[in-house]
Amino acid sequence: MITKFRILDHVRQDGHEAKDIVKNLKWQTDLNFSAGQLTFDLVKAGTPIVPAQGAIVDFAWDNTNIFWGFVFKSEYKGDNTVSVTAYDFMRYLKSEGSIVFQSHTLADRVTEVCRRDGVPFRIVNRPSYRVPAEVCDGKTGFDMIKSAIDKTYTATGQRYVLSTNYKIVELRKAPFFNKQELVIDSRTTMTDYTYTESIDNAANVVQVVHKDQKKSQTKTATASSTTGDDPKTTSFTVATVRGNTIKQWGQMIKVENAKEKANFAQMVQQAKDKLKELNQIEKTLTVDCIGEPSLVPGSGANVYIKDLGLTWKNCPILKATHNFGVDYTCSLEMKVGNKWQENGSTS
Repeated sequence: MITKFRILDHVRQDGHEAKDIVKNLKWQTDLNFSAGQLTFDLVKAGTPIVPAQGAIVDFAWDNTNIFWGFVFKSEYKGDNTVSVTAYDFMRYLKSEGSIVFQSHTLADRVTEVCRRDGVPFRIVNRPSYRVPAEVCDGKTGFDMIKSAIDKTYTATGQRYVLSTNYKIVELRKAPFFNKQELVIDSRTTMTDYTYTESIDNAANVVQVVHKDQKKSQTKTATASSTTGDDPKTTSFTVATVRGNTIKQWGQMIKVENAKEKANFAQMVQQAKDKLKELNQIEKTLTVDCIGEPSLVPGSGANVYIKDLGLTWKNCPILKATHNFGVDYTCSLEMKVGNKWQENGSTS
């Protein structure tokens, strides 16, 4: 049950308790570099309660602090219902700026960006890998941090995520295990699921291409129309790596530009790394279950699908929608297997 639902002045942090008039309470979080969102209706006879823009929303369920955030939108309806949208501290990472970053770690990047944007933070896991120097011009805080997360993942194979823990944004390794075991069974935690396997975004041939602008015998008929380059002086050096799924899936080719100043051996390695990422089945699991506050994006859960006889340990959650009402329920989007969050995006 709702044990706290306060609407407070942003500066004074005083206000009133509204738990008795809150309806349709929904909390949504995901890993796609966006703020946690809380939506709700305030239903009151007589004069409606209208939260000020920027007002603080402080929410707890069964004495567990769930959400601390700020009103960004209110809708007033003829039946005296006020519909409100609030976001947590990560909303302020949409602020834009131009910064020259020297070589440093992902933790250093998060520290600098969060301090600039006034976002309280904690470094739970600190990677040792140093991200190369980078110029971020007119980028959001999310963009700046995402760039460092992606580079750290490419270099180390370890995914890091931003996760809001009530009043503070945390940098963590992912998935972090919350010890909540989910079992698909009508008698236990889960109520429904959808399990999907797809190769729609896969590739089993990767070509890394370097364009040579020097005088060459090679002529490409499409070069002039597609790039503006002169066909008489343009040639390509191509490193190609093939996967072991071509017979089963058919040939699917992915082309990437070579990294700056890369030699041919480095181009081959770049192609191998990209093939390892793309030459696999993408497995997605959507779960409806009894609500549990610890089921948040970036965390993991043990999953057992009894019908299919499948089990995954520490399966990462990509998106969570919590619906608080008479029945507290949760809908989760999860990735299973090795392929998840490779590009820092769940889309």
